[in-house]
Amino acid sequence: AIDQRQAAFIRLLISSSTPNCSLPRERRRGMRKFLTEYKKVVFRAYSERDFQIPVTRGELQEHLGLMGPIIKAEINDLLTVTFKNMASRPYSLHLHGVYDKTQGDGWTQTQWGSSRAGVAGVPGEAVQPGEVRVYTWRITRKQGPTAAEFDCKAGAYYSTQNKAGGTVNISSTCILKS
Repeated sequence: AIDQRQAAFIRLLISSSTPNCSLPRERRRGMRKFLTEYKKVVFRAYSERDFQIPVTRGELQEHLGLMGPIIKAEINDLLTVTFKNMASRPYSLHLHGVYDKTQGDGWTQTQWGSSRAGVAGVPGEAVQPGEVRVYTWRITRKQGPTAAEFDCKAGAYYSTQNKAGGTVNISSTCILKS
């Protein structure tokens, strides 16, 4: 999990998954026409700004597989994530239903499918390969749990760009009661 008090650095990487990798090379070569190789884009957390040292997953997070790191925040926190696209296609980082101050003077609630999506400076716009974007979100009481709910409320973040070949790794956002 990423502590909101530290800057969270997330980098997109391409990892490929090939079925039956334990077969001998000659046999796999002959089976290629029958086996499909899937390349998936995944979010990964890094501990440094230079994106060189990945954050290792603990025993409780090993099962996450292709899912990205869990982002945790409390109500009234200002969450900042530095996103570097190291994939070969444009992607974005979208924290669903949370107020964004990435560009401009005011706070905008990020809504997938907004008529403003894709406009320069608007949350959810494409980050080209090799580019870095800094996202800033304000976590408000509206995104937190109500008195009748548990202490944490799940949310999601994902890429709004290239959805068919993109980030299938929707992760949870845990927002703690203050």
